[in-house]
Amino acid sequence: MLPFKYDLKLGDTMPEVGSMKARLIQLGYGTCFFDGKVRELDDSDYFGEVTQECLEAFQTKIQDAVTLYQLPIPDDIKNNYPFAIDGVFNYSDWYVLNHYEELAEWYKVNIKPDTFPVQEPEPVASGDIDFITRVIALAKAEIGTVEEKPHNNGGKRVNEYQRIGSCGTISTGAPWCQFFMNWLLKQLKHDYKWTCSGYTPDNVNFAVKKNAGFKSVKKGQIEIGDFGYIYSPSRGNARHVFIIIGIDLKKGIVTTIEGNTNNDGSAEGFGVFKRIRPVSQVWAVAKWHQLYK
Repeated sequence: MLPFKYDLKLGDTMPEVGSMKARLIQLGYGTCFFDGKVRELDDSDYFGEVTQECLEAFQTKIQDAVTLYQLPIPDDIKNNYPFAIDGVFNYSDWYVLNHYEELAEWYKVNIKPDTFPVQEPEPVASGDIDFITRVIALAKAEIGTVEEKPHNNGGKRVNEYQRIGSCGTISTGAPWCQFFMNWLLKQLKHDYKWTCSGYTPDNVNFAVKKNAGFKSVKKGQIEIGDFGYIYSPSRGNARHVFIIIGIDLKKGIVTTIEGNTNNDGSAEGFGVFKRIRPVSQVWAVAKWHQLYK
C-alpha cells in the first residue's frame, strides 16, 4: 500500500484511494451490499459511495479484533486517529489494513469478509450502455504509451491514434491530444458521433453547437467522462484536451488521462499519462457521451 498521508473520505480522488481499494480487494473486502444490491469495488482512484460502504464493512469486521483482542496499533496512531466505523479511512485503518495478515496470525484472530450470493446481471437496454465507463477503461489501458524517439509525434501506437482519430486523413507527425480522444470513441464499436479533427477548437465548437458542451465552464458543469479543455489566449479557444476520470471539488482538482503530454502536464508532450490538474484549468468541457444516448 501507499504510505498514509491524510484521511480519505467520500468524494476524494487520488492514488491513495486506489491503493486502499486494491488492498481491500486483495483481502476479500472488495464486495459489499449497497442500495439493495451486491456491489464490487472498481480499480479507480475515486472514493465513491460503494467504496465507503465496503470500507465500513471492513471496519465492522475488524472492530472486535481492535477493541477486544487489542490489536497493537501504535499509541501515537491510536490516540491521534481513533478507530471508528465511519467510512473514513484514517491512520488506524491504514495500519490494520497494511499489517492485516501478520496481526491476524500473531493474535490468532479469525477475521473473514462476508460472502454474498452470486447475482445474475440485470438486463441492460441497448440505450443504457455505460459508454463513459468503457471509454475510461480504454483510456486507462493506454497509460504509459509513448512516442518513439526522437519524439516527433510518431510511433506505432501514436500513429494509430492519429490515423483512426482523424478518420484516415493523418498518419503521423501531428499534435495528437485530440486524436487520442477521438480514437477512444472510435473503439466503442458504435456509430461514430464525434469529429475527425485534431484541432481542439473545432471539437469545443462542435460540442457547443450540439448542446453537449460549455465554454467558460462552471464547476457544477464538470462531470466524470467529459473531455476537458485548457484555454489558449492566443487562440481564444482550447489548446489541449484530456478525459476527466475523477473530480474533487473540495480540493479543487480533477484527475485526467491525456495524450501528447509529459509528466509535467504540458500540452505538447510525448505520451499518455494520468494527471491531477486544478479545476481552474478546465476552461471548456465536451460532453460527448450525451451524443451516445
